[in-house]
Amino acid sequence: MNNTQTEIYLLYLLWFCDERVVLKEEELRAIGDEIQEGMKSYIIESKEKKGAKEKKGAWETYKLKKEFVQKIIENESSGSSGSLTIKSAEMGYYHYRIIFKIISDFKGEFRDLREKIDKLKENCDKEVLRTIREVNTKLGERIRPEGKIVGYCSYPLIIWKGKPAGKFPFSDDTTAMSFDIFDVGLRWILQQHTVRISRPRMVVYTKGMSDKLKRDIINAIYQHILYEMEMRMEGTIDEMLLTELWSRMIDTLPRMRSELYLLLFTLILVVLTFILIVLGLL
Repeated sequence: MNNTQTEIYLLYLLWFCDERVVLKEEELRAIGDEIQEGMKSYIIESKEKKGAKEKKGAWETYKLKKEFVQKIIENESSGSSGSLTIKSAEMGYYHYRIIFKIISDFKGEFRDLREKIDKLKENCDKEVLRTIREVNTKLGERIRPEGKIVGYCSYPLIIWKGKPAGKFPFSDDTTAMSFDIFDVGLRWILQQHTVRISRPRMVVYTKGMSDKLKRDIINAIYQHILYEMEMRMEGTIDEMLLTELWSRMIDTLPRMRSELYLLLFTLILVVLTFILIVLGLL
């Protein structure tokens, strides 16, 4: 049973009338301002300035109110598996990307969470679509016709604290494309994580993982799933896209294992060398 927080990332890529368009900075700012305005009723106001956005590098990020949480979890069935309790929700916007980060302390088995996440994404999709329509209406001539937002695609990433259910070969590991990846966890411990890729979502089973690895996974999803969907102007994911993502991640992320072992081996050599030098001076 999962007794720690689960991270849910809903990744969105905006589609423009002409996928080749390169928007100007003033156009991007106008879009960002209207996205903020469209989500205004859900944004927690800054103490420094009413309605101010929290600047974190290139991203414009917003903490979201309980009203937004209630909106996206409405109609989700509780049943015996318990309801989906959300501790916090944030939204970030950057150029063509919108990311929702949702933290839940759902306690139960992952199979009980899947349906709830599907409903959460469905409701969040509706809010994104509503906001896009409002943005297009309000922007008017401030945006070139080819820069008009015509749609979006999305894909969920779930960071789940726990292990895949079942015993091999009759386990979650063999119900979708699965593989292991590695990175350095807390206190320089080499951590192993299991990734499962399916059409509805990607799930990473972990004891804890670095932000660097989360970054690499999110960028892989954008590069090999969402941008491909944008080029095709298709809102659904087929098996070829999943296979491409799986293949690319297999070719890149697992390569970190040898690099990390080499790093740890190098650190051990440095420590041993230092100890020998100290002993030699005694």
